[in-house]
Amino acid sequence: ASIFSDRQIVVVTAGKSGSFAYTSEKMYHEPAVKDVQVDDTTGAGDGFTAGFISSYLKYQELQKALHAGAAYSVKILTKLGAN
Repeated sequence: ASIFSDRQIVVVTAGKSGSFAYTSEKMYHEPAVKDVQVDDTTGAGDGFTAGFISSYLKYQELQKALHAGAAYSVKILTKLGAN
């Protein structure tokens, strides 16, 4: 059985406003992580994507995947250069 389905998901990152996921049934929101010392934004979007996709493939839960994406992007934001 495939882990992929016909379910369509749109994911939007919005900086300080957090991130959002939309399906035809529901909207999900993950607030931005507060009080982060941002050293460099290079790679933060890629980090979010990696955290989101890996979590979604493992758990199939959008809210958990948004949280994982936010958490991983914060790790990238706190380091200088592409990580």
